Amino acid sequence: MAKTCDRVPEKPARTFREALQSLYFYQICIFMEQNAASYNPGRMDQYLYPYYKSDIESGRITKDEAQELLDCLWVKFSEPCLFQDEVTAQFSAGYPMFQNVCVGGIDERGMDAVNDLSFMILQATMDVQLYQPSLSVRYNMSRNSNAFLKKGCRSYETRNRIPSISFR
Repeated sequence: MAKTCDRVPEKPARTFREALQSLYFYQICIFMEQNAASYNPGRMDQYLYPYYKSDIESGRITKDEAQELLDCLWVKFSEPCLFQDEVTAQFSAGYPMFQNVCVGGIDERGMDAVNDLSFMILQATMDVQLYQPSLSVRYNMSRNSNAFLKKGCRSYETRNRIPSISFR
């Protein structure tokens, strides 16, 4: 962990672990700078996938290890709350930051954008079952698999109507 934190985000991430840590540092810095809600990590399955794929192909990480890192990140996403003055904190302590992750859908060329991380992010949501991050699932009926829709629905059942699912 110390090696990873010594490297990122000052230097570009080389691995999935470094990319996740860099993302988390970025999120925390935004919250500290702005103290406002709703800074969303966005389509993590898209921008983190090259790191994941490279690590899997090189044997640097297993799918189970990557899932554990995502699950740990989900716990960390649940920690930040708005900074409040003493009076406000007396009646609304613990106001969450409202982070949303979006998975699936199609890419800029109209092709299927679902990948292994799309499924793993849904699994992290099911595994951790905390209120953050919220999750949006993009499902394209002509491009995305039925397996992805089923996983999204299972996640919906597990998380008390989270994620939000949009169909196209």
